Amino acid sequence: GQACINQLRARHRRSDETPFEVRAFLLLQRLMTQGALGHHYTRVAGRTAATRERFGVTCDLFASAVNAPPELAFASGNADVERAFGSLGSVFDLHLRRGRYLANPVDSPPFLDAALRLLLSALADNRIVLHDAPSEATPLDPELVFCVGFAVHPDQSPHAPLAAVRAEDP
Repeated sequence: GQACINQLRARHRRSDETPFEVRAFLLLQRLMTQGALGHHYTRVAGRTAATRERFGVTCDLFASAVNAPPELAFASGNADVERAFGSLGSVFDLHLRRGRYLANPVDSPPFLDAALRLLLSALADNRIVLHDAPSEATPLDPELVFCVGFAVHPDQSPHAPLAAVRAEDP
């Protein structure tokens, strides 16, 4: 509703002569076509504030101009229609070398698999080199942090493997 339009208007960055209303229409049409609007309202109240305070999160990796908290930078799955609203681009095109990120990927098994591969690859690429330690003991770079949240549906077979994942697991 109006809160969504207000969020978009606050994020809008005029880069050419295309009116806000046209850009907002294109973005909302894309999200509706993807069936993605529902996902944008699944954020747990207070999660963003808590991750900012506790972990210093500054960027939401799997967001949209519709749901990205105004105080965070964001990457989106629709960078072509979201750049005008501040998207950094597709999360799959970013180089995640350092930073503190909120990761709340879309609740779709293929997308969750791709997101997990991306995050694990970024962590593997960001190990600190310690000259006196064996390679298996090399710690992760403390300047790369992911705060991950996603839905688990143990009653639905495509999501059943995710039911075993607990929030406190490393």
